[in-house]
Amino acid sequence: MNKIIMALLQILPFAANFVIIFLTLLFITTKSFAQKSEITKENKFLYTNVALTGGVLTYGFINWDYGKNSYSSKSEKWFQSDSKEGGADKTGHIYSAYLTSRLSSSLFQQWGYSRDEAAWRGALTSFLFTSTMEIGDGFSNYGASYEDLISNSLGQVAGYILEINPNLSQKFDLRLEYNPINGIDKDPFTDYNRSKYLIATKFSGFDFSRDNFTKYLEFHFGYYARGYNKFKDRTNTQRNIYAGIGINLSQILNDFSYKKTAKIFNYYQTPYSHVAAKYDFNDHQ
Repeated sequence: MNKIIMALLQILPFAANFVIIFLTLLFITTKSFAQKSEITKENKFLYTNVALTGGVLTYGFINWDYGKNSYSSKSEKWFQSDSKEGGADKTGHIYSAYLTSRLSSSLFQQWGYSRDEAAWRGALTSFLFTSTMEIGDGFSNYGASYEDLISNSLGQVAGYILEINPNLSQKFDLRLEYNPINGIDKDPFTDYNRSKYLIATKFSGFDFSRDNFTKYLEFHFGYYARGYNKFKDRTNTQRNIYAGIGINLSQILNDFSYKKTAKIFNYYQTPYSHVAAKYDFNDHQ
């Protein structure tokens, strides 16, 4: 129990960084626009994108060495065993692009855009946000990669499809599980060694489960890598897929009328909230 409490406390810096980069920018922008009703929703859309791209560039220059090198690009070997992050960075790109698309679409609907228009504008915002990041990578030690661009596109397409199809959104989520129980990397946004990325199939979205206890369950399928942050010693690396049954925390909170809080768990999976079996491609077991 103490370890779990400590882990939750350690999540706070990660959450703070995330808020600074994305949610705070959206919150500040929204509050500012609420006080200036003469600003059109089209200008709100424009200013939001300027704020987001400016925010990621600022963070990149401070933490990711943007501008340090001349432009370069390279192949990052997708999910191969000798890739830099064992492929976890690719699932991270899919998730980041998806999350930006969904949160932006929700914001744009609050400003008066229809669901369909908010969805494509959200996908466009995600494209601008992630493309700015990828261009910045091209001028850093990372280098740009076509694998990142494809992964970003997959996330944007997934975000768009689920946004315009509420029935599908009730059934499926893309989520991040972040477990800092052994500490937090200096840059939690690239801390793939403590992250898992998953697709959750929520039983509550299906007719057979809406009126019984199984609505609190869901099926998880995900991917994660371990040991790839230790560049000098890669003798204990893992590339895992896993599948299992988890608890639908969003449904539980909804049923207790915590509807706003419940939305968080459509995007974030709490550690130790599922039982799963895994297969390690490195050890073949």
